[in-house]
Amino acid sequence: MARPYGAEKVNLIEALKELRALEPVGYSVLVAALMDRFGCARRTAEDAVSILQRGRWVESTPRSPRIEEIVQPSPYDKTRRYYRVSERGHYLVRHRNGGGVLRLARKLFTICPSPNVKRHRDGLIAQHGDADAALDDFERKMLASRNKNGIR
Repeated sequence: MARPYGAEKVNLIEALKELRALEPVGYSVLVAALMDRFGCARRTAEDAVSILQRGRWVESTPRSPRIEEIVQPSPYDKTRRYYRVSERGHYLVRHRNGGGVLRLARKLFTICPSPNVKRHRDGLIAQHGDADAALDDFERKMLASRNKNGIR
């Protein structure tokens, strides 16, 4: 019998917090840390990193000698990419609706969706044009700040 989908999930908010504690960190170290923290398979941890990157909550340093401008001091290998939480990622971690945005992002960007998730994703893409537009629209609605009168 096949294992049910979603038995191994990485909590994406907690993954952002884990990355924040380790940053800047190489890809293999990040994946190993997520595997250790959540007790998941490598593919699941890699899927979580790809979702966070696709949503622009995690950014990587360029593979160039200019890494000194990003990482101080510079005992790091300049030929590798290092990952860190972006400004958007920091905002999402602090926001009360950040988890809802990440749940939709998982449905839109996962590399191994269930049939139900695939149908949901296809419907959102048909409605908005592409996955990035669907996420941007949902994120704008969920993270909109309102004052006491309900006016943006």
